[in-house]
Amino acid sequence: MHSFERLVRKMSMQIKDPREQDIFCSLLTRKDGMQELAEKYGLSAKELASMYERSVDCLLYTSPSP
Repeated sequence: MHSFERLVRKMSMQIKDPREQDIFCSLLTRKDGMQELAEKYGLSAKELASMYERSVDCLLYTSPSP
C-alpha cells in the first residue's frame, strides 16, 4: 500500500459508516469510479455524491487544528 493510500485509510477512520469509509477511500485513491460505487451500493450518482460530501465535511469539522 502506498503512503497516500495509508493516509486516506487513516483519515477515513473518522468516518463512522463503513459504506461511507469505502466510498471515501475508493474515490480518493481512484480504486473505483462513481459508476462502480453507485452500482456496488445501489445508490444514484446524486446519493453517492452526497455521501462523499458528508464524509469530507465530517473530516473537515472533526480534524484537530494544526
